[in-house]
Amino acid sequence: MQKFPKVTATSPLTRGNTSVPLNPTKITPVQSPNTPAAKEDPTKTNESSQLRVESLAGCEAITDDGVKKIIATLKKLDDNESRLAKLETEKIPFTFNSANVLAIMGVTNSIKTKLAIIQMLSQRLMDPALGE
Repeated sequence: MQKFPKVTATSPLTRGNTSVPLNPTKITPVQSPNTPAAKEDPTKTNESSQLRVESLAGCEAITDDGVKKIIATLKKLDDNESRLAKLETEKIPFTFNSANVLAIMGVTNSIKTKLAIIQMLSQRLMDPALGE
């Protein structure tokens, strides 16, 4: 294991000098104020900041039987990627309430996939008891 030199830094939290290990593999380059800013390519989009709009015209609230059918379909699939792809098509004619989303999230143990399900169904989430 490679040892890195210690650096002394003043921290407002410790009110004094603190020795911290310097790991050169985790150094993030800082842009100099004299260097012109790098320009981002406007054609490239960051997936996490991308706005997605779905039309809910003609959609109806899914029934309990409809949720059970979707869950059964998703459980038959082998991997989470195919489950997400199938859910993308199955959700089209429906709106969901939070209990439906929670039930659908139960088809996987993967936190990442559960978050993807929430993200996928969030625009179709309507809870009349909570005032939508």
